[in-house]
Amino acid sequence: IITKYGYYYPIGAAHGQPSMEDYHIDLKTGKLYSLKDLFKKGVNYKDRLTNIVRSRIAEMSEETGDTMFYDDDIGQINISNNFVIKKDALVIYFQPYEIAPYAVGFPEFSISFDLLDGLIDTQGEFWKAFERSK
Repeated sequence: IITKYGYYYPIGAAHGQPSMEDYHIDLKTGKLYSLKDLFKKGVNYKDRLTNIVRSRIAEMSEETGDTMFYDDDIGQINISNNFVIKKDALVIYFQPYEIAPYAVGFPEFSISFDLLDGLIDTQGEFWKAFERSK
């Protein structure tokens, strides 16, 4: 995984705008993977991920009585480079201002692979390229 960080500071702005993108590359083949490559063909993984993130936002709001997020209607998770594969989870993150104020930074949501059971293509190239060590 290669992470690209950026920072744009336009003239007259109160502060700069950071950005971050992750690129998932199979070191053996050089193939660049996207989020859709992690899932089985024909499964509605976008709705599942979106619902999990919405639930997490609602839980945070309920626990604290307040939330830093604009609201729980984040739209649908789009296909982008805003994800990271970890040992036991898929982490979805958002750019500043996308779903929360600048002060929140890059809001991220760790989603256990157990919650995605049946959706992940465990026989696919992407999963095998990043398969966890046993």
